[in-house]
Amino acid sequence: MSAAYLDGVSMQLVILPDFGYPSDDFITEYQRYVPDVVLLAEHGIGVPIVQEFLRSFKMQPKVRMPSDPSRQIMVALVGQLLVKNAVGADEVELSATAPLRTIQTSTIAQKVIVADQGNMEALCTAHVIKMGLMRLLPEALHVLMKGERLPKATKHMVLVCTNGIFQDHFIASTLVDAQVADVAVVPVVSEAAFRFPSPESIQELRKNGIKTVDDGGPEIDSDAMADIVVAIFTEIAVEVNPQDSEEIIAVRLQALSKILGAKEVKVLSSRVPTGRSPRVSQAASTEVMVDNKESEGGALGGGDTVAAVTGHTDFDDFDDFDDTIQPI
Repeated sequence: MSAAYLDGVSMQLVILPDFGYPSDDFITEYQRYVPDVVLLAEHGIGVPIVQEFLRSFKMQPKVRMPSDPSRQIMVALVGQLLVKNAVGADEVELSATAPLRTIQTSTIAQKVIVADQGNMEALCTAHVIKMGLMRLLPEALHVLMKGERLPKATKHMVLVCTNGIFQDHFIASTLVDAQVADVAVVPVVSEAAFRFPSPESIQELRKNGIKTVDDGGPEIDSDAMADIVVAIFTEIAVEVNPQDSEEIIAVRLQALSKILGAKEVKVLSSRVPTGRSPRVSQAASTEVMVDNKESEGGALGGGDTVAAVTGHTDFDDFDDFDDTIQPI
């Protein structure tokens, strides 16, 4: 960034909600906080140049992102960054109140990608996966956003797994819909420190139950939801980490496309024990996938042990689940 600053490259900052500008102390004592800065000297960049850039940082034109980005927000962001004369405005704040419009892919998509709506990096990963798979698969793809339900045409769901994802009621409700509609769910791990569900966390989920959503939606049966979480990880997860190189991401997306393109992929319902309705309200369980309506569901507990679940599908007996856990 200092090199770009020296070369006069135009910059436009994208400011995320939790971002904080470098303090005066951090800039003044930069070499103390970042001692490796001396390594830039061989490229003709000294500490004074870095400090000069950091002092100018606040003066760069910027786009400020809301805390709950929608598809419209992401489209608006791309549009803002692509406008030739965009650099020059002091600050643009993208509105989070734009109404959600239905676009074609949201209703005909056979493959959807779902991520934690409160995790900006997870949402960005979902869009990276979509762009990569568009070159490899013929079917329409869609990143499911908050306020949407699974399209009726959905056959496969790519679940972007990040820590805390099973605590999101939108995710919980979407997974219930996937089970009821016989959708195949393919887990994709997008962060190296992701904590796979452990026997203890699954047992805790069964015991403590699932919270009712704030909008008064029906509760989700805790045992049935625990079965869904377990069933998801009977499939080998593909790792797609946005921090990896483009080459590595391309290889991982190629592997993911082969899974999604396979003729026989087990649907989620075939891996979940029968006899339980995922929702406490039986009527609610028949209301499957109405496009662009608010999701229903509850928060889920997360695991705290790194593990992988492989090759076993009958988890009515908790001891059976315990036998399938293998540390990574």
